[in-house]
Amino acid sequence: MDILKKLPFQTVENFIIRVGAIEHGWMDITIATPEKQFSYLASYSTDPLNDLLNATVLLLTDKPFHIRGNWYLNEKAIVIHDLEGSIILWLIINSNGIFTILIWEDINQEMIEDLCHYNFESAIYQKFEFEEPPDLSKKLLFALNVSAIFFAKTLKNILDDLKERVEQNNYEDNWGYEYSEENYTKLINWLATHS
Repeated sequence: MDILKKLPFQTVENFIIRVGAIEHGWMDITIATPEKQFSYLASYSTDPLNDLLNATVLLLTDKPFHIRGNWYLNEKAIVIHDLEGSIILWLIINSNGIFTILIWEDINQEMIEDLCHYNFESAIYQKFEFEEPPDLSKKLLFALNVSAIFFAKTLKNILDDLKERVEQNNYEDNWGYEYSEENYTKLINWLATHS
């Protein structure tokens, strides 16, 4: 994974994901660390919270993550938040209870999928792509290391907060999606045995 070693990682314990207004098919999402904050409006064409929940549960339960065709990732998951004209791409890597979270704006999704398939190894990338590996620091918003437990709790708190402040019918009417109750339960059960 030598390609990732070139990125400026932060190890954080107070990483925040905040969901603001959800209306007319847009979800206001803010990501923040003590040093940096970034906000964006995700479109209803994707389901940001449910996609993060599903990816997190797959990683925590050691299940493969499907990317395309017959390609599956182990210990890695990609989540796309559509901004209708651009994207926010989350790459989450689980290694021994630590989540490496990389978030880019407008990066090529297939390139990241290829790099995941090549395990972010320069030599493998060059062998199959016949070129130098790309500079992943371009368009990089965050490169974080957080404990899997902390991230799971953060996600649970977001979903709990939404349940409290937005009635389910209202949430569905304004957003158009429900998040997976099954995976929410799996998340809670995982936390109960790992906290």
